[in-house]
Amino acid sequence: MGGDLVVKALETIKFRGAGLGSGFALFNHESMGFKMGIFVKEEFMKNAVDIVESLMRDYGFGPIDVRVRNKLGPMADLEARVLGNNRSNGKIADAINAINDLLWEGRVGRVYYWGEHVNVFKGVGYPSDIASVYSVDRYSADLWIAHTRFPTNSPGYLPYWSHPFSVNDIAVVHNGELSSYGNHINALYYNYGLGSFVGTDSEVVAYLMNYLLHVQGLGIEDAVRVLIGESPKHVHGHGALSLIRRFRWAMLDGPFAILMGIYHNDDLYLIALADRFKLRPIVIGMDDNYYYVASEEAAIRAVSPNARVWTLSQVATSLPH
Repeated sequence: MGGDLVVKALETIKFRGAGLGSGFALFNHESMGFKMGIFVKEEFMKNAVDIVESLMRDYGFGPIDVRVRNKLGPMADLEARVLGNNRSNGKIADAINAINDLLWEGRVGRVYYWGEHVNVFKGVGYPSDIASVYSVDRYSADLWIAHTRFPTNSPGYLPYWSHPFSVNDIAVVHNGELSSYGNHINALYYNYGLGSFVGTDSEVVAYLMNYLLHVQGLGIEDAVRVLIGESPKHVHGHGALSLIRRFRWAMLDGPFAILMGIYHNDDLYLIALADRFKLRPIVIGMDDNYYYVASEEAAIRAVSPNARVWTLSQVATSLPH
């Protein structure tokens, strides 16, 4: 799907945002090479590059090729590519967490996406503003997610806080509020050693999914069951019920609608979640070529007028690939 269609769909619901954050994440099944995106205040750019190169080298990765991808107000958007094929020691997440721990001191910088199959474009502005800055319409991809933001619990004046939030070939956008946020960040700190967060719900959901998939080794459907706290009456089998109880601390609570794009085990996933009472809008669509998920049906109709559209059920369901 071309990026121009994604921009068109998101502009349809421009009114849902306040011009303080928009973004796009694209996924391709084929590897695009391992890279990370880093926002950093321009005056700290050289120090940030030194930190990234030094820590990646300390963890056994490199060489690193860093370039300035764009300028966004007082911020520089850096793209760091890890050259060579030396990421098999499993410490890449530790290296990036260590980089963020240092860069987030004083709020001077942040690694905002990383992986081989994902690319993220985001910043402060309306969807068309960010699309123009990054020429999003020139890209095509196997899977897209996009977001326009009306900041509530975190500020929106710098691109750190714009959505999507991306970790390890996972990208997340979110509408609503997680009342369980504090529980999640404490659990991730004590279970996984994560202590650096920008302070938004979407980010913590990305980290939760990464933890369940890549640290605990859960499959996609089991990880989703854990996050939504699936009702025991819909769970078949003692193993699934035991899993939900084991990771009860990861259950999302509060009014939310969440969209995820994930590359995992050589496949791509588009995942839609909502709280059990569906207090935030989310609709699904399908035509002969694509699946769609949106907060408003109008966004789907803008690019596929004849799509079949429905809402989420209260039971986790899977669609055919």
